[in-house]
Order: sequence, then structure tokens, then C-alpha cells
Amino acid sequence: MTVRGVTRSRLSRFVGLPDGLTADTALAQADLNLQAHRQTVLKDLDAAIAATDAILAHADSPSRAAQQALFRTAYEIAGLAGLYDLAALGAAARSLCDLIDLCRQRQVWNAPGVAVHLAAVRLLRRPDLGGGGAEQEILRGLARIVQR
Repeated sequence: MTVRGVTRSRLSRFVGLPDGLTADTALAQADLNLQAHRQTVLKDLDAAIAATDAILAHADSPSRAAQQALFRTAYEIAGLAGLYDLAALGAAARSLCDLIDLCRQRQVWNAPGVAVHLAAVRLLRRPDLGGGGAEQEILRGLARIVQR
């Protein structure tokens, strides 16, 4: 059916028909699908965190390309963390992205700040090992580093 040149989508024809999924059911199914991949994604997170070490292994002041690779890896960590309720890990990774951006803008590399961020990312990846409830204090410390 067309209304003045507007074509009705295939999906719109199915809205409201009986025997469909409710929003709650669809969300529950999506959550089950995410959880089915949790272990694989956590391994991917560990690999991404290890990749940061490889990127920075031989450079006190990494090249622009290495900085970009570190930024992309931190961004990937933040995205994956968001899928699996690892909010503090995601926030630390985003803070690392912010720090890298500032370093590039100022054309000065903050090796100690990056190292602290990476240590926080490693710790927050395994909150069960980290000393319970310290996440907010860690994130406040990272914010202070970025503000300097």
C-alpha cells in the first residue's frame, strides 16, 4: 500500500498481528543470546588488553600510528565492556581514550598516566580480584589524571 509516494515497509505489515513476540520476550531472548557469547567476548577482552602491552612494549613515546592503535583497542574494550555490564571497565577504557586524545592534541605523551589507566583496565576486567567496591575511587583517580 502506498500513501502519496510513501511505501509501507514489510515490517509495518506485521505489527499488531497475533502470535508475535512481546518487547519483554524479545529483550529476554536478546539477553540470552548475549550471555551465550559471554566467555568468548571475555577472552576477546583479555586479548585486547594484552594487545595494549604489545603496542607499548618498546616505546616510551609511541608513534602516532601506535597511539591510534592503542586508542582503537581501548575503544573496543569500552564497547565490549558495555555489552556485559562491566561499567567500570568501560569507563576506564573511555578515560584512556580521553587521555590519548589529549596527548595527541598537546603533542606530549603521558606514559605514567597511560600506564595507570592500563593497570586500572586490567584490575577492573576482573572485579572479583580487585578488592570489592573500589571501582568508583579508581575511576575518580583516572579522571584526575586526565584533567591534569
